[in-house]
Amino acid sequence: MAVDVVVDLVLVQGREPLSFLLIGAPPLAAATRSPRHTAGITVVCLGLEMWMPSRRPGHFGEQHHLALYTATVLIGIASVALSRQRIRAEASLVHACSVAEAMPMTVLRPFPEKLCPVQAAGFYQAGEGGTLVGGDFYELCETPFGVRVILGDVRGKGLDAVQTVATVLGSFRVSAHE
Repeated sequence: MAVDVVVDLVLVQGREPLSFLLIGAPPLAAATRSPRHTAGITVVCLGLEMWMPSRRPGHFGEQHHLALYTATVLIGIASVALSRQRIRAEASLVHACSVAEAMPMTVLRPFPEKLCPVQAAGFYQAGEGGTLVGGDFYELCETPFGVRVILGDVRGKGLDAVQTVATVLGSFRVSAHE
């Protein structure tokens, strides 16, 4: 916005102002700013658009200026809505990521360092890139009959595989003691 004003004051000097370039500021603000900041930038742009041609009397009666002001207001409203939607989507993504990070720790418990005479260590990395849990599973538990271990991989990917893993591990944790 500052570049537009400086260029208009220094280079244009009485010719048609470059205030129409300010119409792009609200959508750009929506990509990184809050709805309140986006609305503020829209108001500042609208004010600058009205001020820049003010050196020419009668500009409020010119149809192209009125169309520019109307377009700036409409684009500003849409930009505020986009900013609101972006913030909602970011919050939803943060929530989904926190659930995804908690899932492997819930389904796949950490290896105990020692179970009776058995020392165990392990590392888990999901096979599908960008995911934190998949179809591989493991579990160790100490029972009156000794240490029981299960290690496996279910068929499938995504949430179906995770549900199957949770079912298999739940069944193992119950039946290992019998």
